[in-house]
Order: sequence, then structure tokens, then C-alpha cells
Amino acid sequence: MNTNAFASLDRGGRARTKATVAVAVVMLAVTLATGCSILRAAPDKSRYFVLSSTDAAAAAAPARARSDIHFGLGPVKLPGYLGTQALVRSNTGGSIEYVPNTFWAEPISDGFARALLYRTGARIGTPHAVAFPWYSTTRVDWKVPVDVLRFEATVDGRAVLVARWSVTRVSDGKVVAGAESVFEETAGDDPVLIVDALSRCVDRLADAIATAVTGSAAFAAPAVKSPSGPGDSGRLPR
Repeated sequence: MNTNAFASLDRGGRARTKATVAVAVVMLAVTLATGCSILRAAPDKSRYFVLSSTDAAAAAAPARARSDIHFGLGPVKLPGYLGTQALVRSNTGGSIEYVPNTFWAEPISDGFARALLYRTGARIGTPHAVAFPWYSTTRVDWKVPVDVLRFEATVDGRAVLVARWSVTRVSDGKVVAGAESVFEETAGDDPVLIVDALSRCVDRLADAIATAVTGSAAFAAPAVKSPSGPGDSGRLPR
């Protein structure tokens, strides 16, 4: 093969290389122009919720305040399967799933206990409500431990709260009231409706506990265990 033939082959190879590069450049330009999702992050559809404390509590103030009642709420225990930021939904056969893109903005154990404390205190009409654990110098006449068994949405559109609770008179350690309460509310599939329904379940539990505490206090005048120490009023935090 002569030198002219080699030159012809070399020119042909370079031409093919240039054509390949040109095609790649055009494809990259089209990709950038159309905003291909490969190069652009997908939008975050996550939604975060909390159980409100003050709003719901303010709407439930009783006609007659009972500032003479000093009570402590807790410990409040939630089952292990709720120890996730995702909002839980139960299915048949004991299985659970998570509501897509829906999360609690804080540990639900903290949010649940705080919401229940404020709402119960508001229904009793007392500022003297403290969360467990409290200082030994804090006056607590009535102690209310709560063991939550269920707190979730269901696949058939309900919100469910099941909790065992009791009211103990601190002066003598006697359990004067208690129950295993089961509350259900219509929830649907929308996350906003689910959280609202779960919140209404907490309202109903607060109603039950407040009724038991005020009823027990009406038939007893518990002795003051100890006065509040300096800097520890035993009141709801502001």
C-alpha cells in the first residue's frame, strides 16, 4: 500500500472521530436544554407535623378553674414501633407501613407527652401540671402514669389511640381511678387529616384523665407533700 492510501485512511479516521465528537456535543446540549432529571435533583415532597399543645389546650378551658389541683403526668410510655420519625399506619395481620413522605418533626414520644400534659392541665383548669420526672421539692398531689399501646393510622382510614392510665393519690399511694381507654377517629388518607384525627384522640384521652383527676380531688383533700423549692414553681413551662 502506498503513502497516498495511508493518508486517505488517516483522513477518514479523523473525520469519523470529529463526527462522533459532534454528535456527543449535540446530545449534551439537548440534555442541558431539556433539564434532564439525571442532572437535576428531584423535589423533596416530605411533610413534617407536630401535635399542637397550646392551641388545642386553650380551646378546652373549663368553666371553673381548679388551681388547687397539683398533678404530675408520667411516665408516658410509647411502644417501640413508634420510635421512628415516620408516621405509622397499621395493616391487617399485625403488619405496619409508613405514610409516604410524612414525618413527625420531633420524637413522637416527646410531642405526645407534652400535648397530653398541656391539654389535661387546660381541661382541669390548673397551671400546676408537671411532666415526669419532676423535682422532689415539687408539689404533686396526683400522679398519672400513662402506657400507650397504640397510636397510629389504619389502612381503612381511622386513627386509633389505646392507652392504659391511672390516677394515684400521692399522700397515701392509693390508685383512685384508671382505665384502658380506646379512642378512634375518622382520618382518611390525607396526612393532614390523619394528624388531625390523631390529635383528636389525644384530646379525648386528656378529657378522660382530667375528669378522673377532678373527680378524685372533689372527694379528697390530699395533704401537701412538700412545698415548691426556689426556682421550681411546679407550673407549666412558658
